[in-house]
Amino acid sequence: MIKEIAGIIDDFHKGVSPSGYNYEITKDLNSSYKKNNYGAFFYALGHLDLFDFYEIGVLEGYALINYALGNYFATSKITGIDLFEDYEFNSCSHSKVSEQLIRCGVSKKITLIKSNGLTYLKQNEGKIDKVRSGLHLDVSNHGQIIEEFAPYISKFSAIIFEGGSNARDKVAWMEKYNKSSLRSALYSFSETYGFNMINLKPFPSLTLCFKQ
Repeated sequence: MIKEIAGIIDDFHKGVSPSGYNYEITKDLNSSYKKNNYGAFFYALGHLDLFDFYEIGVLEGYALINYALGNYFATSKITGIDLFEDYEFNSCSHSKVSEQLIRCGVSKKITLIKSNGLTYLKQNEGKIDKVRSGLHLDVSNHGQIIEEFAPYISKFSAIIFEGGSNARDKVAWMEKYNKSSLRSALYSFSETYGFNMINLKPFPSLTLCFKQ
């Protein structure tokens, strides 16, 4: 896994888009990832087909759709979990995301579940084959969020966290609400649970934690 992931990280840093990736498909979806074209990274990761894939924090589906497009001809299970219109901050309705899945041709690849992400993990403890699964966690991440999720995500073979850079720790809402450092929490998490950790710095940044 390390060799494959290192390859797509290297391409991302070089600005090399994977074969078959089409920026235009998801260019109109709301996502902080879009400016620095993280869609290409998620597409390439999906194409590797390393594991079943879970995403907690879907918003309009930018990362999830690009992952599914890259994974289009594989048989991996792809699941998106979100509160959708019930989330009090930046959100998108379940119906609108479903429409985007249809528009992008991945509605049969992705299962959408309306749920609080942590509640979903607790209710499905023992039902998810975490050793053979990857997770993308993007839920207004900050230090306390990582601490709350840690016991329920530590057995996933790979975890992708939105954020993790110094710049991401200093965004306005983190400072306004006095949220604890995400970067520090991710270092502690990876050390405690034996993950390798790599941070992609282009804003909003992205942190990969994975096991050999």
